[in-house]
Amino acid sequence: MRRGEGTILSIGKRIRERRKLLNLTQEDLAKKCGFASSQIVSQLEKGERDIKAWELARIADLLKVDFQYFFQRENPLRLSPILWRKEPGQDVKQKEAEFIQVCERYYQVEKLCGEEPECKLPRRQIDWAKFNFPEAYSLANEISRFLDLGSRPSSSLTEVLEKRFGVKIIYQDLGKSGSAASTWGYFGPAILMNSREAPWRRNFNFAHELFHLITWSDDLNDIKFSNEPLFRRIEQLAEYFASVLLLPAEAIELELNKMTKKLTYMDVVNIARDFDVSTSALLWRLVSLGHITRESAEKALDDEYFKQLDKSTMSEKWWHYPYSLPERFVRLAFQAYQKGNLSRMLLAEYLNTSLIDLEETLAEYGLKEEEEAVYETPIDIA
Repeated sequence: MRRGEGTILSIGKRIRERRKLLNLTQEDLAKKCGFASSQIVSQLEKGERDIKAWELARIADLLKVDFQYFFQRENPLRLSPILWRKEPGQDVKQKEAEFIQVCERYYQVEKLCGEEPECKLPRRQIDWAKFNFPEAYSLANEISRFLDLGSRPSSSLTEVLEKRFGVKIIYQDLGKSGSAASTWGYFGPAILMNSREAPWRRNFNFAHELFHLITWSDDLNDIKFSNEPLFRRIEQLAEYFASVLLLPAEAIELELNKMTKKLTYMDVVNIARDFDVSTSALLWRLVSLGHITRESAEKALDDEYFKQLDKSTMSEKWWHYPYSLPERFVRLAFQAYQKGNLSRMLLAEYLNTSLIDLEETLAEYGLKEEEEAVYETPIDIA
């Protein structure tokens, strides 16, 4: 690819900056790209070697940027600050970059389809030195009413956040150690969720991250690393908020009032499954509501019989998010393509597939390439 010496140097500089941002060495990038040695990456970054189009496309894919990133006149946007609940064990920066890239592309196809959502998610400026648990309790109840989540919030939370309030929900395989993260960028609020976790764990993670989005400030990561005691307290407040949001006191009271005998292990498991939360979350909520003692909760959680009983009910409820990209994002990208606003090549790139495999990838989402007229056929309205 020949675009003049200045352009080659500029591309090399962008490659180096992005590589370092993702904590990749030249050797890492060379290996992932299939280059013979890291010397090739060094030469590309210094502008000492012409770069082939396929090489740049491969590098762009690995660095989680679009092709035009290397030719922008203005300085490319840095990664939006991402707040992790629990980081994956490795490749954190690369997973963050992938998360942000999908959010940016999601935002782009929304604009192309004229469906850019107006984010109506409320925001709160918080003085963390003063914010306390009663205030977190009030905030959870306020948000539950505002989102109109009903008596079983877990069943509707993700759909409400994504479809009514413009929160971008992205799933990734974050391994056994990762859980969830959140960010707020020019594309709006977004949540990254580990697709490996059970539904009741994800539900709690979503509520936890919702707290961070509502109280978002870009200095949360600074607090995390500079004031560990304060950040631990913020996380405790987020946990409490999630508990109150997903387990409304009135709904719990109604369930307990149905019982004629003392609360049993089976009752706890059944109620937890009904509310789609973990038994641990339910037990600690019962403690906060004064229905059981802390000692009783700890005894149950340490009891092997209770653990086995809990585990025996999980298999039929286990659900792994079946797609690698959000369904709404894929459908909007496909719609933009059908309208002629997105090329077939870009559609394949956005869906992380090749032109050859594009038809098969679309079929996985129930989509099929047809003549535009089929999708645009008008329906007479009475």
